[in-house]
Amino acid sequence: MTSQRVSVEELVPGHGDWLNEALILTAFDRRRRDLSVALCGEQGAFAGYDVFERNGTLALGDRVVVEAVIRQDRGGRHQVEYQATVPPGGRGFKRPDVSSVVVRAVGWTLTPGRPSTNHT
Repeated sequence: MTSQRVSVEELVPGHGDWLNEALILTAFDRRRRDLSVALCGEQGAFAGYDVFERNGTLALGDRVVVEAVIRQDRGGRHQVEYQATVPPGGRGFKRPDVSSVVVRAVGWTLTPGRPSTNHT
């Protein structure tokens, strides 16, 4: 699901498979590109993460919801906050049935085709 300011994707492992940080980071980038296209019509260029936090580990069978939200729009660039969460009921084997953020990041997308502004 993508709106102009929020993009969400669910990652579901295959039977007996694990999700890992590489798959989550790839999903973060898909959400970033979708948001950029919805906002300004171009995928833009990823400028790196200002914040990257790993808050937990994934277990066999965990499913993850990846969400990206535009926090600031400055025309030629926009800041995106990413979050990968294991939702309630999304735990694999022997894990509590509570929601938990496993990866959080904040980064910028550059869109040089748009004029820069100082608006947030």
